[in-house]
Amino acid sequence: IISVSHVTAQKEIVVANKKRDFMKVAFISLSCLLGVAYSQKVYYNVDELSMPRFRFQFWNALSLGLRNDALSIGYNQGAWQTMATNQIEEYSYFIFQDTDNLDDKDLEKVVKNLDVSVSNVTAVLAEMGFDEDTYDCWMNHYGWYDWDELEQFGLAAIYGVLGWDASNWESENEKDYPDSEEKDWTELTPSEKQAAANLCYLPEIWDEQSLASFLTTSLYIKSIEPWLITNPPTEPPTNPPTAAPTEAPTANPTTAPTKAPTLAPIVTLPPPTSAPVTISPAGAGVTNAPTEVVPVFCFSAYTTVEMEDGRSAQMKNLRLGDRVLAANGKYETIYSFGHFDTSVVKAEFLQIQTSTSSGLELTPNHLIFTEGNQAVPASSISVGDRVTMASGEAETVISITTVKRTGIFAPFTPSGTVVTNGIKSSSFATIQGSSPYVSLGGFEIPLTYHQLGVIFESPHRLFCLLSFEQCAHYESYNIEGMSQWVEKPMVGFRWLVEQNIIVSSMMFFLSFTFLCMLNLIEMSVVNPVFGFSLMMMAFIASRCHFAIKKV
Repeated sequence: IISVSHVTAQKEIVVANKKRDFMKVAFISLSCLLGVAYSQKVYYNVDELSMPRFRFQFWNALSLGLRNDALSIGYNQGAWQTMATNQIEEYSYFIFQDTDNLDDKDLEKVVKNLDVSVSNVTAVLAEMGFDEDTYDCWMNHYGWYDWDELEQFGLAAIYGVLGWDASNWESENEKDYPDSEEKDWTELTPSEKQAAANLCYLPEIWDEQSLASFLTTSLYIKSIEPWLITNPPTEPPTNPPTAAPTEAPTANPTTAPTKAPTLAPIVTLPPPTSAPVTISPAGAGVTNAPTEVVPVFCFSAYTTVEMEDGRSAQMKNLRLGDRVLAANGKYETIYSFGHFDTSVVKAEFLQIQTSTSSGLELTPNHLIFTEGNQAVPASSISVGDRVTMASGEAETVISITTVKRTGIFAPFTPSGTVVTNGIKSSSFATIQGSSPYVSLGGFEIPLTYHQLGVIFESPHRLFCLLSFEQCAHYESYNIEGMSQWVEKPMVGFRWLVEQNIIVSSMMFFLSFTFLCMLNLIEMSVVNPVFGFSLMMMAFIASRCHFAIKKV
């Protein structure tokens, strides 16, 4: 009896385990379908000090100017890709402001590694993109401060969580150091991990890994810092302001940081980094594109949109959750970015001007609405063509020039459109030359890339619609700023369109049918009346089918 009971119990355990494993596999499969995967907790800095992302990229990906600045202050490829190996990272931001008057012997040794033309390392760091806040936290984690300074700026308590106090902080004997110094990240307690994050440690930096080992896998680097996400309002403001705020942003603090400064939108365009090239009315596209420019499909950092509160904002200042004017005349929430990069990618943009709109900068393959609301690649626009404005009226293009900018952005809204510099534009782009239509096996089909983009984004929009907070949490980008929702599917689609007409047509039809079904579900969630009508139509159709079959 005992044996039978034991066997029965074992069978029940096996069945329970199988059920649990099945549920686990089902959950993971559903997560993958929605673009969500299991992830470890990401710890963020409570003072909202954003990562200087230009510092977290491969040496070979640096712009020429940034690399020259880095070389001048003692970096090389090895020192750049392994944190804390350049001696200047041991010191605070302002310590090098006057390298000609340094008394500390250690500092003098560091100065010997600098370019002879550099007399103010702080100025070079500022030119690279650092300020005191980000440098002292992210580069040396306030390690140059003495204990009195840590107490003065509220940092001693954070180090206290990791076991530091006034005596062991000033000690040169490593035996006095706290146990946390010998722990790997996984061995830290949750409170210790949060304290380390408040000192701008990533898990990989804490474990002294090189950039090459974690740059493409770090959960923090792939994420968007929570303070950069704007929660969408539950209802629009009743009295939106008619003008942008007049208060100017304050200068960077000169004392130890307490919170990252907020920059107000600036709507003036900088001078192009290369001489503009006017495109003749008969021609289109970008000519003489330099080989180092990365092919992307987005707006520049200086293209502007209209916010729901009446302000004009540049692309580089937009955040998830912001509500911007779309081509349908409504304000819609930015639920994602196809591209979001502020400093890594340098690209060429077409700067399109009409009689009332100037400065719209977008890449040649990005879609813009022409007269008749046809979304076409910007490269197919010529001087004299007419584009659709926010008012619905069409205006004539009077000038098209080529400019080179750093930073690429593509905000995604539910309608897949956004009004940029007063001109109606799509959130999407074509990847097949200057035609707005999709081609399969060399044959164009009656489906535009704008229509495809709207359908293609249905699973993503549905996920964000059901839980915007979770949607924003899982938003991540590769080193060039491309969203994970776009990167891998684009690779698959590029492969698909290169296949023969039979293979590409069959696979495209199956995928498109599935996406259309998800689009119908999305529309039903957004509009319950539509959903109810759809259900009634399906019910009537099924009853008619049953009646016909019975007859």
